[in-house]
Amino acid sequence: MKRFVFLWIMLLCLNACEQEGPLDKYDVSLQRDFQRRYRDASIISVSDWDGSGLYVKFSDEQRKEAEVFYKEDGWNLCISYLKDFTCLPEKVQESFLHSPYADAKIEAITSWEREELSHTLYRIFFKYQWKDVEDMTYEVLMDEEGVWLHTYNRDLPNNYWYQAVQPGELDFIQKRYPGSDVRGYINDGGYNVYFFIQDGVIKQISFSPVNCWYETRYELPFDTSLPDLLVEWLEREDPDFSYTKIFYVESPEENAYELINENTPNNEGIIVRESLWNHE
Repeated sequence: MKRFVFLWIMLLCLNACEQEGPLDKYDVSLQRDFQRRYRDASIISVSDWDGSGLYVKFSDEQRKEAEVFYKEDGWNLCISYLKDFTCLPEKVQESFLHSPYADAKIEAITSWEREELSHTLYRIFFKYQWKDVEDMTYEVLMDEEGVWLHTYNRDLPNNYWYQAVQPGELDFIQKRYPGSDVRGYINDGGYNVYFFIQDGVIKQISFSPVNCWYETRYELPFDTSLPDLLVEWLEREDPDFSYTKIFYVESPEENAYELINENTPNNEGIIVRESLWNHE
């Protein structure tokens, strides 16, 4: 009889374990939020994160895989590895298809949703010819509205890791650039880089690994009139130099113009610091 009772208790315990879900040991509010956001998720793994937080890896119809991070007080970040180009929002697809890279070979697509930002960042890696290089790897950053924020020439990373948006850096952006709308954030080689729009201009601001403002850069229209003293300096120092793009670079030390010639083999350019030409 005792043996029968023991077996019966064991069966009850096994049955209870089988019914327990992978999220059951976590705060009910976190469980409900995950189920609300990712209704069709097939959970791959679950673990603790950031003390009382939660990390979930899952997949669904559009995501090959996704990683979700919850802090103790709620949802914070979702990195999604999208299955293919058709999983992108329509505006992002249209923006890419109307670009010079429409027939490029897509290598990977990720989306980044953050609690601190109101926009989703899409990172599209693809191969395309660049000058004499047949299969150069590009990375394009766009938001959910298809706004083309930046283009890099660099290899696809082996993996991503959690990097937090710094509230103090967002405050700095709003104070220095009133009315700015931050569209995306990445960590680039230890530097926190934010892409934002102010008065219709897309700007890129970087903070050093110790969270100090490093620089802000943005492209100016090609027909921008350069300061007379700068033009005189160019004619004197490098009279044969020509350019196809103009960037303005702000930094704590001093501001500068960066002039790029895309018609040269390596997009040669020159950075002209204000102290070199402005002696007024």
